[in-house]
Amino acid sequence: MLVWIFIVCLILSISVSVPIAVTISKRINPLSRSLADVCRTLIIWAVGIVITVTIGENNKSYKLEDTSIVINILKGLCFVILIFGTMLYHDMLPWFAPKIH
Repeated sequence: MLVWIFIVCLILSISVSVPIAVTISKRINPLSRSLADVCRTLIIWAVGIVITVTIGENNKSYKLEDTSIVINILKGLCFVILIFGTMLYHDMLPWFAPKIH
């Protein structure tokens, strides 16, 4: 039963996030959409950890994420690198922007 709830939540997440992402790209800019996608991934990762720690303790089939501290620190570091790379690509970091003379 819980698997069906996850499937419905996944379908709802996708059906809501795609129109929102298109609207963000039209009205604001693609950078905001990229950062929103990263935040969505971060939220899904956090929910996976919460489910693993709560439900996954008693039921191994709901162990969605690795609870190792080292692995989660590496994942967090990779998210920071991803956000940094997105901002660098869109020239949002002035100290890394090319100098025009």
